[in-house]
Amino acid sequence: MAGTIMYLAISFFVSLIFIILGIQQYKSKKPVSINTGEKPPSEDELTSVTEWNHRHGRNFILYGCMLFISLFIFGENHT
Repeated sequence: MAGTIMYLAISFFVSLIFIILGIQQYKSKKPVSINTGEKPPSEDELTSVTEWNHRHGRNFILYGCMLFISLFIFGENHT
């Protein structure tokens, strides 16, 4: 039982990192990108910086939620 609680707590905190990152990107005023070493496009290259950031932010928020749900359902045997 203690192992399951620790597993879910760690899964929650890892997922929470992605959700917080998504919220920060969603609220950002400058163009954002995923931390892959690539530079985000300049503001002149985008038609809407807000739309660009909202899409990136939503992707991270959804990824964090789906990561936690999948880890909760499929991660460890709950017997």
